Amino acid sequence: MKLSSIAPCLLLSLAIRAGFLQPAYAQTAPLNPPKPIAVPALPKWMQTLQLTPDQIKQVKAVENKYKVPITEDHKKLNQAEETLEGLIVSGAPESQIRDQHKQVQQLRQQFDNARFEVMLKLKDILTKEQRQKLATMNRQRLANLKNAIQGK
Repeated sequence: MKLSSIAPCLLLSLAIRAGFLQPAYAQTAPLNPPKPIAVPALPKWMQTLQLTPDQIKQVKAVENKYKVPITEDHKKLNQAEETLEGLIVSGAPESQIRDQHKQVQQLRQQFDNARFEVMLKLKDILTKEQRQKLATMNRQRLANLKNAIQGK
C-alpha cells in the first residue's frame, strides 16, 4: 500500500478522534440552542423613558458613582434625625438639641447636594422629551405618595 493512499485515511481517523468529524454511524445529538444570558430588568422609569443602550450605560455609571455615597448620607441623616427626636423626648438641654439640629441640617444639605449632582448628570444624558416625561413621572409619584399618606 502506498503512503499516499494511507494519508487520507489517517487524516480522516484523526479528524474523527479529535471531534472535528463524526463517523457516519455515529448518532448526532440534537443541537441545543444557546441559553439566553440573564439580563437584569431595567427599573420601570428607565423602561418608560425608553433609554438607548448608550443612555443606559451612562445612567448606570452615574448610579454606580453616587449610589453608595447617597445611601450612606441618607443613613446618617436618618440616624441624626432619630437622635434629635430622642434628645427632644428625653428633655435634653436646649444647647444639645440645637447642636444636634445643626448636624441634621448639615447632613440634609449634604444629602440634597449629592441628589442635585445626580440630577445634573441625568440632565446631560436624557433628551428634553425624556426629562419632561421624568418630571411628570416624579410629580405623579409624589402625588400618589401624598394621597397614600392622607388615606385617599
